[in-house]
Amino acid sequence: MKEREIQIEIIQQGELPRKEILDFWAVQIGEQLKKEVPSKEERMEILEQILKKF
Repeated sequence: MKEREIQIEIIQQGELPRKEILDFWAVQIGEQLKKEVPSKEERMEILEQILKKF
């Protein structure tokens, strides 16, 4: 959790490039999807759709 808190703090300071921000959110969303969607293919499809909207 400490790493996540550091990442959030850096994001709030506006010091991360767009790719790193997308990577951060991809991990966060991916972790939640693992809990809710059993199929890896479905998770990847959902994650791709979400990240396209960013």
